[in-house]
Amino acid sequence: MEMKKIGLYDPAWDKDSCGVGLVASIDGIKSHKVLRDAETMLVRMEHRGACGSDYDSGDGAGVLTAIPHEFYQTLLAEEGHKLPEPGRYATGLMFLDHQTYRTAESKFEELASQLKMQVIIWRTIPVHSETIGRVARSKEPLIRQVFVVPSDPQMSQDEFEKLLYLLRKRGSHSIASEDLRYYICSLSTKLVVYKGQLNTSQVWVYFEDLKNPLYETHIAIVHSRFSTNTFPSWERAQPLRMLAHNGEINTLRGNVNLMRAREGLMRSSLYSTDELISMYPVVESNMSDSGSFDNVVEFLTIAGQRSLPEAMITLVPEAWQNDPSMSAAKVSYYKWSAFSMEPWDGPAVLTFTDGRYVGAILDRNGLRPSRFYLTKSNHLYMASEVGVADIDPAEIILKGRLKPGRMLLVDTVKGQYVPDDVIKNEIVHLRPTDEWLKEVLRDAETMLVRMEHRGACGSDYDSGDGAGVLTAIPHEFYQTLLAEEGHKLPEPGRYATGLMFLDHQTYRTAESKFEELASQLKMQVIIWRTIPVHSETIGRVARSKEPLIRQVFVVPSDPQMSQDEFEKLLYLLRKRGSHSIASEDLRYYICSLSTKLVVYKGQLNTSQVWVYFEDLKNPLYETHIAIVHSRFSTNTFPSWERAQPLRMLAHNGEINTLRGNVNLMRAREGLMRSSLYSTDELISMYPVVESNMSDSGSFDNVVEFLTIAGQRSLPEAMITLVPEAWQNDPSMSAAKVSYYKWSAFSMEPWDGPAVLTFTDGRYVGAILDRNGLRPSRFYLTKSNHLYMASEVGVADIDPAEIILKGRLKPGRMLLVDTVKGQYVPDDVIKNEIVHLRPTDEWLKEVITIEQVLAGAPSFDIAAHLAKLEIVEDDKRLPMFGYNVETLNMLVLPMVKERKEAMGSMGNDAPLACLSSYNPLLFEYFKQLFAQVTNPPIDPFREKIVMSLASPVGPEGNLLQPGPQQCRRLMLEQPLLSLLEMEALKSINLGDWKSAIVDMSYPATKDVAGLVSELDRMCQEAEAAARNGAKIIILSDRDAGKTRVPVSSLMALGAVHHHLIRCFMRTQVALIVETGEAREVHHFCCLLGYGADAICPYLVMEILGKLREQGLLDPPLTDGQIFDNMISACSRGIAKVMAKMGISTLQSYKGAQIFEAVGLGVDVVERCFDGTPSRIGGANFAILAEEALQRHWQAFADREGDNRLVSNPGFYQWRDGGEKHINDPINIANLQEAARSKSEHAYAKFVESAENISQHCTLRGQLELRWAAQAIDIAEVESAASIVKRFATGAMSLGSISRETHETLARAMNRIGAKSNSGEGGEELRRLLDDEVPTESIRSAIKQVASGRFGVTSVYLSRAEDIQIKMAQGAKPGEGGELPGYKVTEEIARCRNSVPGVGLISPPPHHDIYSIEDLAQLIYDLKSANPRARVSVKLVSEVGVGVVAAGVAKCRAGHIVISGHDGGTGAASWTGIKHAGLPWELGIAETHQTLIVNSLRDRVVLQVDGQLRTGRDVVIGALLGADEFGFSTAPLITLGCIMMRKCHLNTCPVGVATQDPELRKKFEGKPEHIINYFFLLAEEIRSIMARLGIRRFQDLVGRADLLAPSSKPVNPKAALLDLTAMILSDPNADPRPTKEQPPFPYGERLESKVIELVQPVIDGKIKQLELEWQKIRNVDRTFGATLSYYISLAYNEKGLPSNSIHIRLRGSAGQSFCAFLAHGVTVTLEGDANDYVGKGLSGGEIIIRPSPQAPPEFRTEKSVIVGNVCLYGATSGRMFVCGQTGERFAVRNSGSTAVCEGVGDHGCEYMTGGTVVILGATGRNFAAGMSGGIAYVLERNWGFRQKCNMETIDLDPVSDKNDILFLHGLLSEFLEKTGSATAAELLSNWPACTREFIKVFPKEYRKALEDIKVKSPKFLQYQASLDNDYKEEENERTIVTRQHSVDPDPRVDDIEDTLPDPNMNSKILRRLLDKKKGFTRYRRIKTSYRKAEKRMTDWNEIYDYKEVRRGIQVQAARCMDCGVPFCQSQYGCPLGNVIPKWNDLVFQVR
Repeated sequence: MEMKKIGLYDPAWDKDSCGVGLVASIDGIKSHKVLRDAETMLVRMEHRGACGSDYDSGDGAGVLTAIPHEFYQTLLAEEGHKLPEPGRYATGLMFLDHQTYRTAESKFEELASQLKMQVIIWRTIPVHSETIGRVARSKEPLIRQVFVVPSDPQMSQDEFEKLLYLLRKRGSHSIASEDLRYYICSLSTKLVVYKGQLNTSQVWVYFEDLKNPLYETHIAIVHSRFSTNTFPSWERAQPLRMLAHNGEINTLRGNVNLMRAREGLMRSSLYSTDELISMYPVVESNMSDSGSFDNVVEFLTIAGQRSLPEAMITLVPEAWQNDPSMSAAKVSYYKWSAFSMEPWDGPAVLTFTDGRYVGAILDRNGLRPSRFYLTKSNHLYMASEVGVADIDPAEIILKGRLKPGRMLLVDTVKGQYVPDDVIKNEIVHLRPTDEWLKEVLRDAETMLVRMEHRGACGSDYDSGDGAGVLTAIPHEFYQTLLAEEGHKLPEPGRYATGLMFLDHQTYRTAESKFEELASQLKMQVIIWRTIPVHSETIGRVARSKEPLIRQVFVVPSDPQMSQDEFEKLLYLLRKRGSHSIASEDLRYYICSLSTKLVVYKGQLNTSQVWVYFEDLKNPLYETHIAIVHSRFSTNTFPSWERAQPLRMLAHNGEINTLRGNVNLMRAREGLMRSSLYSTDELISMYPVVESNMSDSGSFDNVVEFLTIAGQRSLPEAMITLVPEAWQNDPSMSAAKVSYYKWSAFSMEPWDGPAVLTFTDGRYVGAILDRNGLRPSRFYLTKSNHLYMASEVGVADIDPAEIILKGRLKPGRMLLVDTVKGQYVPDDVIKNEIVHLRPTDEWLKEVITIEQVLAGAPSFDIAAHLAKLEIVEDDKRLPMFGYNVETLNMLVLPMVKERKEAMGSMGNDAPLACLSSYNPLLFEYFKQLFAQVTNPPIDPFREKIVMSLASPVGPEGNLLQPGPQQCRRLMLEQPLLSLLEMEALKSINLGDWKSAIVDMSYPATKDVAGLVSELDRMCQEAEAAARNGAKIIILSDRDAGKTRVPVSSLMALGAVHHHLIRCFMRTQVALIVETGEAREVHHFCCLLGYGADAICPYLVMEILGKLREQGLLDPPLTDGQIFDNMISACSRGIAKVMAKMGISTLQSYKGAQIFEAVGLGVDVVERCFDGTPSRIGGANFAILAEEALQRHWQAFADREGDNRLVSNPGFYQWRDGGEKHINDPINIANLQEAARSKSEHAYAKFVESAENISQHCTLRGQLELRWAAQAIDIAEVESAASIVKRFATGAMSLGSISRETHETLARAMNRIGAKSNSGEGGEELRRLLDDEVPTESIRSAIKQVASGRFGVTSVYLSRAEDIQIKMAQGAKPGEGGELPGYKVTEEIARCRNSVPGVGLISPPPHHDIYSIEDLAQLIYDLKSANPRARVSVKLVSEVGVGVVAAGVAKCRAGHIVISGHDGGTGAASWTGIKHAGLPWELGIAETHQTLIVNSLRDRVVLQVDGQLRTGRDVVIGALLGADEFGFSTAPLITLGCIMMRKCHLNTCPVGVATQDPELRKKFEGKPEHIINYFFLLAEEIRSIMARLGIRRFQDLVGRADLLAPSSKPVNPKAALLDLTAMILSDPNADPRPTKEQPPFPYGERLESKVIELVQPVIDGKIKQLELEWQKIRNVDRTFGATLSYYISLAYNEKGLPSNSIHIRLRGSAGQSFCAFLAHGVTVTLEGDANDYVGKGLSGGEIIIRPSPQAPPEFRTEKSVIVGNVCLYGATSGRMFVCGQTGERFAVRNSGSTAVCEGVGDHGCEYMTGGTVVILGATGRNFAAGMSGGIAYVLERNWGFRQKCNMETIDLDPVSDKNDILFLHGLLSEFLEKTGSATAAELLSNWPACTREFIKVFPKEYRKALEDIKVKSPKFLQYQASLDNDYKEEENERTIVTRQHSVDPDPRVDDIEDTLPDPNMNSKILRRLLDKKKGFTRYRRIKTSYRKAEKRMTDWNEIYDYKEVRRGIQVQAARCMDCGVPFCQSQYGCPLGNVIPKWNDLVFQVR
């Protein structure tokens, strides 16, 4: 009977401690004597067993023998049965219930029949029940013997044995239950077991069979059990099926868990996967330690086909690690074996047999007795004692003992006793394990070399960014090497070593200092060694900084020092050395210092590592671990030190939250205490994060600290720093959630896209970021090797060896424990970690805001609001800088719409440092954003990874986990309501109390008082913290008439950094209560500089008052106001975090991800330490003055401006308000000049533009250094040449109208310049419009953006430049969205989508995770069009120069630096106003960085952003630009009047709208743009003449011709320091004069293929099928160049289907079959990397496993293609027989695909096509999916839970068309891939369709329904989407005629169609469309009166009838444009309050 838990008793703790013995005839001769001797043996070990409570029930005893065939044959013959020959039947004893045994037998027979076997005999074993004890008898089973034979007599012996094991396992799993007793003692063709709940003297008495003299055997193993479990248990008696065990397995729980974990990975050549699964669990439930061991031995020998002796030494290995006498072969074997199985460790002797071998093995420590005799008669006797058998002494030829770890063995088939060394020597030579171990290092080298394309090189092309390898210390190698030099190394683990980078001149000094430090720490250096290197093999740049590389060997001074103490001191030595030895004068860097690991690395490329380091080539260098790294650094300066691997890890990615993580780590240093180190020792390690560390180096520092000082295991340290996205995952276990929540209280995530490989010598593994933004693939092989890399194919592995191909999933860990020799799945290791501590109990300590509210005094909000003044009279509003614009444009939209307000047309207002309108301190800060080095996140479609929750308040000691870490306040989001704020002020929970620090000061202190008040606040905050306050509230509520508020941001920054410096920051929560903050940017600044929470009280109070005053429409409750505000702000904060790639607020807080522009050094160092502020600027005095000005305006003793009526025009131009570049005068002047081609008008434009530039821009603060003597303008380069440097910006068809887009293209083509398609694709008629180049409407620049709209092979093939849009100036780091109402038929055609269905353009992260991915995309595009120049568009921000240097190394030929101020795109005002920097800083930094790194001559630089005049262009050139982009200015020349309504589709002049009525109003002509550009070029020529410059190229980079303005118009500008911006290197030559190296395509397989298929392309033959070709991972972007040639020849049509069939085998490189054209089919047998089928353009891709894959390889369980496959595909088919990675079919718009499973974010943003998924999906499926259909097989995989349901419906597959379609597609999939899943489904068709779910986008469904009722014309259009090529020529003619622009069209205004004005006003309002704007209107027809008369009276006003007649018509005309030409020459005379009045008039209110 299975034992059950009873009360506190648990059978899981059952252990066996027993006596064992064996008797064996070595010759294999059977006799009854062997059995009798065994009986004697057993009886004489009775004292080693135990009995139950009745003294007659033993704990168990029994005997295992060979099957006594003759005995059974005779016995059964008497009953009329005939047994087959030995080996052709199997038998075994079963324990069954006396009542139910027939049921059990019936089930057994049924199982046997299923497995092609049959039961021929059942026999009841005769027993003597009366001889056993009462307890045993009470549970005595019916013992039945079964005889089984194969159903097929011809079945082979091997097949029979295989099926017998299956039968036994399935029977054990399925028959036994609570109601049905079933246990089978054995089932074998060789062995049988007799046992029971007996004592030793009862066995032969109880079992009648054993006494029969016919019972003969050559083997007998006996066992007497002494169990610590004394309950009766017949089943647990021994012997077991293959062994008897005396001892205990101490590691049992871990062994069993890991065995369970392996079950998902194991594959067998003997059993199918289904058969294996039916055996699981291998270790059956409720097994004792002995039973568990027996289960595994049985499994290894039968399913694993290992010999029994090998299985035993696998589980019970010798102590090989520290045995110098052990042979190298044996060490290699045990080391290899450790990779596959951990030891089952404990004191034990195990006797075993399988019928052939019989023997025993002793544990490694020898903690069980085992003695043996060998006799002359060739018998072996072994037992726990001697004397247990009667043996004539004269017969004994050997008496021996079993030694620790050794084996006693007899081979009864060969008839020989096999000594331990003989059998083990045979076993260890079975496999080339030494070669396999050496292969680790060789494979590592191959891996590294094959990832060369993921690294980068410097300006000399030979100096890599860094590469290296981390391995285990090769002890034998070092020992041999040093012995030759007379040195002797201690044993492994008793010394440490590491490589150091030292200076060739001063290395002795550094070594001396190191030795001194070692001596102080009780260690000594025994050896210094110079590492042999080959310096001649590395590049010039690397060689110029090459260090002397010295290796040190360190030992403890005291040989008796414990290992733990030694490890502790080594870390201290390394940290102290790093802090104290390195200096400016002394080079010192230690790569590692460890007893286990060593790092070889340098400023090398991948192919140089093994060539440079001589050591790595030595065949004695052996390791079981190797981590390699190829670095692509955006820091391009030579840096040997920053190469990787680091000391414990190698990192691919970026830590976006680095600054905050480092600050908080620094803040914790005053708090941490360790049980391992004293306080003084800890202090000597600080800072934990060493200075000048990269993000990877900083992370490595902290991991090292947590594992050594914090004593956490390495896996736990990794998940502490890189937790999963646990906050929004409903499928995560409660235990894991509890752990992560607890962990979050002690450490914020180190957030960013990253895969980190790590090792500490024991563990080796990898972890992926929470959003899966780095590729990570792995193989598991039969030889138990794990290979993991960024790509597949980087190592040569026989496909027949691979049993699993997988990918690392987001947030998951891949782990190997090399000590236990096991692969540990993510769920196993995390389950182990999360149960280490009672975190769920600890979390009960957490404080919630609900608890705070419950204990707080009541607060009446209504009464509070009643005391306040009405909004218009509230003086606090002007004091804090509020105005009408703030409320109407920012605050109210957030409350009404629950999201941020939107704007468009960029930001043309002054920088804060140039503003005259007292900007808030927040305005001086610009948000940073991700571009190139890491991706931004979509916070809405991927909100599953986002979290605004954060714990606040005092942290516990990081180094001592406990409940104290949970005693913090948990906030779900950072904004507090008025009620919550008041409650926190009076908090009284335990020892929690708060303190308020006033953020205001007396106005009488004037300007000088600010700094002293900051001191006061810092001191008060520190005192409060030291006095035990847990919350410090920084409040400006006391600000008022006599007290001036200090900027909340300034006060917070000062206090935050002060508390960090005094190590108190982590002891308190900092909460800001302020009236100043009211918009998302304000909140982000406060959070970014350390606020834990914010209460924006004034906003809440204003909204409450507005509601009370009846001005809030609709009126909302206090709760609704707060909820709506929170919703809007939460979305906004998440978006700002996401644009930097940060997903948790906890990581964002304090991360300071901003740059200050125009803020003085004194302010930054005091309040914002670590924030870049590169041009200086406003100091404390200026900021204080601005605060005082606001205060004076609010409380001045006068009426007027102190009321809330002003509108300074920060967002839209207002007369008398803030300056704007695009003011009415500038617009009017530019339009007049462009249309009239008037030099005079242009001069007026230049004058007004330069005047406004001085108020708004950095370039306006510069002046030109004129030459002493100007040159004749005739000598200057021509205007026609200069204009070729111009380009129009990337404005998509969608953001601007078709007419505008084509006019821009035609104009630029006429002058030989370039227009840009934008990201919307291009219509075929335009793509092919190249017959007359100067009249073409084709855009020369084709943009490729994250939306991938319309990016096809043909689109790319027709490009001169291909521009990769990394960011856009209007909203860097954000994506976009084209609403459905703007998706017209023509736009849908361009973008391969459906009219009326919205299109999402996500942030750029899908195939641009990092710099190496950008390099791959550039390679893709160069492959797709070898003629084109590839351009990368960046936006100016700090570090953009470093990024640009990386881009140059990616082999881009062109880089665009955009300013923050441009863009037609719609965006939130937060993005428009507060992200990005002026282009002046960006282009200057980029140029300077490229010059310093000798990269400037590789690229052409372009700049854009509100360029207007020749002066702008010249300054851009002097700062480094070669080319210039214009967007807004050309639009203005075409009629744009800057209404900033682009996002509303209401542009009244037809420039930026898709409305067909409004587009009719477009009046722009190409001549307008051409006129402007030539006037501009002439102005440039005149400036060049005055500068003395003849050629434009000679301007580039001549910043010495610039100087700061001597007379700035704004006093604040005088504080700016622009010297760094205009720094010039007179020796630098930016011209690309060097011969450019060819693009590094390498030796391409595709080139060979193109040559072979050229006859098909040329039309010479129709079809060609290529023979199988070998493909490798270095063969990247296969198929793109072939498609390029096809597209050039055949356009969109491509070739006929299957014209070219290419067959490949191997591992394909990245972007396999990208942009594959129609007519090409590619079949791959193997696997592929990321981006398969990217931009698929009609081709067909078939990917299936290698035919050499072993039978156990399961396609549905294996990942055979990487991430982001089918990205942006437009047509074609893809069949994948296996799983895909993350982000499958993202932005698919027309292709058809089938696969067997996908990762996270599948079908994201999909707009068309069909995807069928025959397996499990990851999380967030169908996020943002707006079109196309997905069919997903659901078999309890939780698909519905994983779906993002915002845009989709889930339907059953019931429609006959769906069923028919699916059947056809699956049949094709089966035919082309051989998919077992497809075969199984089709065999059960159509019943299985019930298992499918149809994913149907809501908007797509609606659009399809609309199509059904559309006109035939529209349906014809729809059909034409797939048939463009059929009517290509006709269509071009027709469409051109239809859309040609009449040079002088008559445009009817909307009012012209109105009926009688006196009609019903409601009908009139319905016809009047205020959104349609104005262009022309009829004059009011009244009699004309002379002006002289009109000036003397008011008759026009008094003429009520006439006024009333047209009042609504005129009111409808005002659209609040900000530039209302309809009012006056200079705009609306009353600050544009009139539009609000007009709107009321329009509504008849």
